[in-house]
Amino acid sequence: MSNRRKFWALFAVFMMLTLATFTWLFIEAYVAMPQVDSGTLSWFKHYSGFVVAAIFILLLILAQIWSWLEKSLIEPASKLERQTSIIANIASDHHIDIGSGHWFGELPDTVQKLGDSLSKTRREVREALATGAHGVERLEMVIKKLKTGIIVCDGEARILLYNSAVQDIFSGHNMGLGLDRSLYGLLTRLPVETTINHLLEEQNSSTAKKIEEASFYCSIAKSDILLDCTLALLPDHNINQSMFVMTLADVTRNMEALQRKDRLIRNSLDKFSSPMANIRAAAENLVSHPDIDVQTRDSFHKIISQEVATLSDLFYMASKEAQSIASGHWMLRDTNTSDLFLMLDRHLNKSGGPKVVMGGEPRWIQADATALLMALESVIFNIAQKSGCQTITIESLIGDALVYLDLTWSGEPIPAATVELWQKQAIIGGGDMTLGEVVERHGGAIWSQKHRCDGQSILRIPVPISTRQWQQPKEEIPERPEFYDFSRRDSTKELGRLAASSLSDLTFVVFDTETTGLNPSGGDEIISIAGVRIVNGRILTGEIFKELVDPGLPIPKSSTKIHGISNAMVAGAPGIDTVLPRFKEFTAGAVLVAHNAAFDMRFLQLKEESSGVWFDNPVLDTLLLSVYLHEDVIDHTLDGIAGRLGVEVQDRHTALGDAMVTAQAFLKLLKLLKNKGVTSLGLAIEASENMIQIRKQQEKARY
Repeated sequence: MSNRRKFWALFAVFMMLTLATFTWLFIEAYVAMPQVDSGTLSWFKHYSGFVVAAIFILLLILAQIWSWLEKSLIEPASKLERQTSIIANIASDHHIDIGSGHWFGELPDTVQKLGDSLSKTRREVREALATGAHGVERLEMVIKKLKTGIIVCDGEARILLYNSAVQDIFSGHNMGLGLDRSLYGLLTRLPVETTINHLLEEQNSSTAKKIEEASFYCSIAKSDILLDCTLALLPDHNINQSMFVMTLADVTRNMEALQRKDRLIRNSLDKFSSPMANIRAAAENLVSHPDIDVQTRDSFHKIISQEVATLSDLFYMASKEAQSIASGHWMLRDTNTSDLFLMLDRHLNKSGGPKVVMGGEPRWIQADATALLMALESVIFNIAQKSGCQTITIESLIGDALVYLDLTWSGEPIPAATVELWQKQAIIGGGDMTLGEVVERHGGAIWSQKHRCDGQSILRIPVPISTRQWQQPKEEIPERPEFYDFSRRDSTKELGRLAASSLSDLTFVVFDTETTGLNPSGGDEIISIAGVRIVNGRILTGEIFKELVDPGLPIPKSSTKIHGISNAMVAGAPGIDTVLPRFKEFTAGAVLVAHNAAFDMRFLQLKEESSGVWFDNPVLDTLLLSVYLHEDVIDHTLDGIAGRLGVEVQDRHTALGDAMVTAQAFLKLLKLLKNKGVTSLGLAIEASENMIQIRKQQEKARY
């Protein structure tokens, strides 16, 4: 109960006691009237009106005193308590303002000085930690840059750490990827679990030389992506709860290449055997029977000729297949032509070579970038020497499943014989590697021809196009995405009933929706939904959900003015029945949090049957929590809460922007809840439910 309510309750009791006392005295006097003399009775009757008036005046004086106490003591005390709590738990640089006319003298200024001192101390500590960053922060910086996928899990296979390479591996399958989530939602369970149990048995055995790591193949759940995994246990005081670290590498293409190579060998042996047998039989007959007739001899010659032609065709097809397999070798990586051309320009400038002019749009290719760079450098030097032209343009053009690297110059094309000779020569800086080997590795050919512009020629080198060329660019992630959290280890233990779970141990998904209107039951639809995960009191900016939704009906212009989402923006977007199952997977095992959550939850609940997913997650509402903590405040809008708690508001009225603001405000509300003894999910929900009636009363008071 707040101080204001306590004072009101005390005043009400005092007033009731005062009124009851005067009422009792009046009744006693009235009952005694027949027993008193006529003079006394006459006096009482004469002055009874004055007595009632005196009582009324007394009550007015008490009310005035209360009003004075309210403005000078009670209201300033409530403001001071609330703002001091914000300084102590959330924003130590918060400015105290309790108005004028209070009885607290210099106390607010003293508290403000304490807050400023606390803010300065905290800032110095943060700067010291930033300056002397080490340990986990350094580990994060190293792991983040590694190209090998790394995941660290606890003894229950819940993810404690992962790097950006893991995100790339699970791209398109990553709805289950996140801190505090089970690894078994990402990978097939049996290979991982079997390997862990094998290593645990080794650790518990008496063998002198124990196996500390194991390699195995495992596939991504519900996909045909094959991973090469290495798993090692991390030392722990409780061997059955040891953490483990895994490295992951996508070897799907490698395995496919090996399978293709195996099929090529088997098929070649099968197909070559018959022509070879026929040639051998014909040759043996010619040698064994030199005197056979001319007609028979010609038949054997014809058989040999036909079978040699067949072998030649088979060999050509086998070589093309082998070349295709070689072009898909693991050394080929996604490379952007802009990066390749910039490196080429630097190399030529350093070596005093011809000037390169870069043209065309950047393209994504599959290339052995180092070998291709040296090959291009060699070709440019050869062109300059042959044509005498010292300025050469290089650009990339998209062809049929290929990207053409075109070198253009003023002059005549390079003769085919010269190009053939170049391919046999070693490339600059490549040791014994020839230009032909580089071209063959990339599965193409090299040729020169006249350019469409008069007086110019081109030399074209085809290279494989990358599937990344057609993918939408990834959304930028902040410089230090929170991909690690070792402290989740203890909070994953079962704590009993969910209501008794500590708020600090829970995973939250803070979400928001944008809609066509404000009436879910009247036909309005969701057009955007976004969420962000909170684990161990940290907003994971690398784990967000954001989807536009086609509502299946026109978006009113009045709504577009608020959230900026137009009909053109949602055209082609998935429907709500497609998006909600994805959002459900993102929220698995988490407590849902929203501002004015009843509004957003109503939209979700109306679509549960059609989408086939039900949101039975516990729900917390930042609006109700704010009412519980600051019930003397009228403004509990998202902007009002953010301003009160020192949260910067950005991208307002966008689903992701509002979700991020709500998440930051929620974390600060959690600190204030802890300060008031609300530390479990059950207590937070109970506090919220108790505030519903108060909120309704506040809404009535506003209108």
